[in-house]
Amino acid sequence: MNEQTLDLSQLPETARLELFDFYEFLTRKYVHSDLKVTSESEKPPFARFLEHPVQLPRLESWTREELHERKGIHFPFYRF
Repeated sequence: MNEQTLDLSQLPETARLELFDFYEFLTRKYVHSDLKVTSESEKPPFARFLEHPVQLPRLESWTREELHERKGIHFPFYRF
């Protein structure tokens, strides 16, 4: 695509600032995304987190009856 020149003098000041902000956003999104990240410290924190998932201990499952058992539990304020 050929380079083009835009006449921004027709726009009000706020519209020009908004256009410049949007242009910066587009250049950050598309120009820098082509660079390959090589260093571990240069990667975003969430990308580093996803590379090393958290290992959890085996989860125990209970039946409904086991969840509602009251063995060995004492409630001093309630009568059963």
